[in-house]
Amino acid sequence: MGRAFLPYSLARIIRIRKATQIPVIGVGGIYNSNDALQYLLCGCPAVGIGSAVYFQGVDILDKIYEGISSWMQKKGYGSVDEFRGKVFPLIEDSGRLRSREKHPFTIPPECPYVPVINNEECSLCGICESSCIYGVFQIDKKASKVLIAEDKCWSCGFCVGVCPAKAIELRDRNDSERVIWKNQGMAQPFRR
Repeated sequence: MGRAFLPYSLARIIRIRKATQIPVIGVGGIYNSNDALQYLLCGCPAVGIGSAVYFQGVDILDKIYEGISSWMQKKGYGSVDEFRGKVFPLIEDSGRLRSREKHPFTIPPECPYVPVINNEECSLCGICESSCIYGVFQIDKKASKVLIAEDKCWSCGFCVGVCPAKAIELRDRNDSERVIWKNQGMAQPFRR
């Protein structure tokens, strides 16, 4: 699944680590050093990189290594063991988070983000239409464009991650210039 898989994989690893003491290798959506660091900070003893190598070549491994080394130097860490798992005790379970959430069950059309398609980059492949479980996309072959039903969108960003042409961005519904995620790095956090 590539980049879109990171939040799901990271959440699963946290659940596994909360239930058992076995080591869990961090895999899923690692495309840069920040992605790898998230897994390490949650306590993974190692990370596995697959899709990024396939899509960006083996040089990505050196870039990730250099990024982690640079971060460690900036933070004053001499080894991965000094910071591995450091944030894991700070992660709260969903029940506690939900009890503090002001708007716990936001559903369309009040979801904060919407997909925007760059028609110049879009190949009309239909992957967004076939993979969106909410039925947000419809390919209009006659008009050579993708129709978007914003009122159905749940702001999940899955479409951004699966688009092979990287033609979809997730943007703020109220500020269409604010890009939340364009399939690189982590999505911007939701802020009111």
